[in-house]
Amino acid sequence: MSIFSIAMITNAIFEIPTGIISDVIGRKKTLILGTIFSLIYSICFAISNNYILLVVAAIFEGIERAFYSGNNEALLYDTLLEDGLEKEYKTYLGKTQSMYQLAAIIAVILGGVLYYFTSIKFLMLLTIIPKIINMFVCFKIKDPKILSNKISTNPFKNTKDLFRHIKKNSQLKKIIIADTIASCVGESAYQFRPMFYKMVWPMWAIGIPSLLSNIGMFSSNWFAGKIIKKFGDKNVLVLGNLYSIFSNIIGFVLNSVISPLILVSNSLFPTGVAKNSLLNEYYSNELRASMASFSSLIVTISIAIVMILVGAMADYIGVIKTLIVVCSFKIITVLIYNNVFKNKIKEIK
Repeated sequence: MSIFSIAMITNAIFEIPTGIISDVIGRKKTLILGTIFSLIYSICFAISNNYILLVVAAIFEGIERAFYSGNNEALLYDTLLEDGLEKEYKTYLGKTQSMYQLAAIIAVILGGVLYYFTSIKFLMLLTIIPKIINMFVCFKIKDPKILSNKISTNPFKNTKDLFRHIKKNSQLKKIIIADTIASCVGESAYQFRPMFYKMVWPMWAIGIPSLLSNIGMFSSNWFAGKIIKKFGDKNVLVLGNLYSIFSNIIGFVLNSVISPLILVSNSLFPTGVAKNSLLNEYYSNELRASMASFSSLIVTISIAIVMILVGAMADYIGVIKTLIVVCSFKIITVLIYNNVFKNKIKEIK
């Protein structure tokens, strides 16, 4: 757990600096830097035989996460903006993110089979191969040029502009707050769910809900563009979060064999794509990666604090009651999003 904590802390430290680097040197170069750090940390993990090398690997992993955070989605948005397809961002983002879920599904199956016949050391060495391929693929990516003449190369000016833009944009601040609350609730529930699953399912089956959740998220993200176009950003975000609240509470209260299936049904709503699309509407084109990194930083710090409080609460009142209380806080997210869309309609008028 200390290794994971080091990676998350490093990620938080480098969030804003790497976002500013992306806005200064471009999306492609930042992506390549991320793949280099990704390769280094994979090699360190694979050859590690002591705690120190694991710490070094975790630091490089945190830096890699920071380079990817904000930059990759900004790269996608800027590429579409350059081609006049920014209105299709939801569709392309959904299909891109669905690949993450497909990768997770394949990794669970392939990793389990290979581990049965080989060893964890062999698996760690095997991860180096896709990292190398990934790095060479990134060199083939075309960097969007649409903002090349508008971005300042002064990182201090960019930082000042970043906070000025967020300060004066009340809608953006509301969305960041709503996203932070939803992420804290989601991460807390995710971390404690295996403990709940063990109460209602046999030990050998507790990995099945996570696999089903990945399948659900793959489907919802793949069709996110069509779903959001049909029902609208507001309905997907508001109704998706409401369904998450009620399904979680019902699942935990029932405390039965069907509870895990009720919980994973949340994955059928593409709320993540809708939220990201909404955020990008309020981001500055010149500082898109920096602003996404700032938002991610707030979420990361908040999750770290909330997880400690949730853990203490679980020790005091129990896992199920804690999960019910935590999930109830998501109603604040619903109210904020509802307010954002009301003001958005007024702005259009």
